[in-house]
Amino acid sequence: MFSPLLFLLLAFPATAAAPIPLPAENQTWIRVRTPRFTIVSSASERRTREVAERLEALATSLRQVNERFDGRPIDTRVLIFNRRRDSQPFFDLLLNQQRAEAPGVFVAHADGSGTMVIDAGREWDRTLFHELIHNLLAGSGAHLPLWLEEGLAEYFSSAVIRGRHIILGRAITEHQRVLWSRTLIPLKDVLTAPRSTPLVTHAMFYPESWGIVDWMMRAGRPRFYRLLADVEAGLPASDALRKHYSVDEGFIERALRKPPITPPSTITVSVEPVERVKAVEPLSRPDALYQIGIFLGALEVSAPDAERFFRAALELDSGHAHSLAGLGNLRSRQKNYDEAYAFYERAVKAAPDDPEVQLDFAQALMRDTIGAFTGVLPLGGDAPPRARKARELAARALQNGGDVGRANAVIGSTYRVQKDVGPGIPALETALQLKPARSDVALNLYALYLRSGDRARAEALFEQRFARARNPEVTLAARTIFAQEQMIVANRHMAANDFAKAEALVQEIADLTTDPVAKMNLQNQLRSLRETLATNAQIVAFNDAVSAANRGETRAAMKMVDNLLQRATDERVISDSKRLREMLEWRLRRERR
Repeated sequence: MFSPLLFLLLAFPATAAAPIPLPAENQTWIRVRTPRFTIVSSASERRTREVAERLEALATSLRQVNERFDGRPIDTRVLIFNRRRDSQPFFDLLLNQQRAEAPGVFVAHADGSGTMVIDAGREWDRTLFHELIHNLLAGSGAHLPLWLEEGLAEYFSSAVIRGRHIILGRAITEHQRVLWSRTLIPLKDVLTAPRSTPLVTHAMFYPESWGIVDWMMRAGRPRFYRLLADVEAGLPASDALRKHYSVDEGFIERALRKPPITPPSTITVSVEPVERVKAVEPLSRPDALYQIGIFLGALEVSAPDAERFFRAALELDSGHAHSLAGLGNLRSRQKNYDEAYAFYERAVKAAPDDPEVQLDFAQALMRDTIGAFTGVLPLGGDAPPRARKARELAARALQNGGDVGRANAVIGSTYRVQKDVGPGIPALETALQLKPARSDVALNLYALYLRSGDRARAEALFEQRFARARNPEVTLAARTIFAQEQMIVANRHMAANDFAKAEALVQEIADLTTDPVAKMNLQNQLRSLRETLATNAQIVAFNDAVSAANRGETRAAMKMVDNLLQRATDERVISDSKRLREMLEWRLRRERR
């Protein structure tokens, strides 16, 4: 069985379970680094290298299949457990089951990173490749409906590596047997299933998702990728099937119930001869406890377990900087910032040149400007000094060889609290290029585009990243940012007495606002702005009449004043206009003599 992504698990949150046990004291751990993954493993070096080699081989080779798989994978940690009794508590936690049978799971975290949890003692090739596809799709910034992403992950999970070649698209016989012998979920339900659907636990969902993709691949691989692009752009799957294959859901359902008449759409690609394992190093027990702890700390339900792992590491090494920063991360998520900053200060003191610790601290200083609540919660009145310190820490992290994408994400976000947002834009553009799965980076960049007045790039980014986001909360955050940033610009126009531009912006915000209280407040602001605009227009008309009178154009000035008095609402304008009219009448009487 293959697990859903974490945002599906969050829709069915795990309940508090028995504490995750600490690993045995005599257990050895290693860390293997590859171009795409950091693997933390209690399995043997041979077994761990095998996982690393296979992940990297398929990841690099898929670029030959379609450009969609050429994106940068998200920051991914792989946890490999050598014994089922060690991995079982993790699978039970993630799948909210007792004695869950899954051999692996891919967890997409809210900050754009990901974790694969693998049981090295099980048959895991298909699991490994299935979760890799999720990883690659997330890294490419893909926004696919659930059935299509799971169908693709299953389709490529049957890959077989033979020497220097990989065979892709082989039939999955167990799926075929289920499809031919059991009642299908109505295809329209599969094609429209949201990411929070309970259908993911249905025994037929994965076979059917695979079967649909397999049928389309057999019927024409180029057509499949054109359909995929259209569906990602928002075309309903049923319409895309009719457009690209001239079939409907009923035709596909009938095709899935019987053996296919066309051969599998297998394709053989070469394994690129590149270095796949960059480093292998033993992990101390404190480091291993920390590595597991940061995974547990990313899940709200297992935060107490994360704290136990960090404190266990500190019992062995009281100056273990990463575990101190890990406790800071936990306190920061709990909004206990004073205690969080105290832990970070201790961590920085223990490891003053460690870029990971510096970036942890910098990111925490930016609070909800970075992470899952970007654009939803206010920045806070004390944001400027925090932003300055965060920028300094991130700059130091870059000097110390820290993660370029992560550091630029922090640096760019600090300009959300600056008047001049210009320097933050290239930093966030760099961060988004390196971290394409991070929605918080995209949201902060969207805010800076709007603040700088670059509506073209803002609208392009909204359409690309937010209009059909995987998570609807990201779309909501983007709309909130739009309102916030447009109001900031509107206030600038008002301060410069450019009320017409301000009125247009506030009207645009009001049109897009659905909250009734916010809409009422915006309508009140619009009334005030329009009254100001009307008064300003009356003042301009009065001044024009005065100018005409000063030029000796008495009759023209009289006509202008009469028109103004018919529509004027401002008492001062009315009073001044009446006095001007009396003067003009006196001048006309003199001219008649």
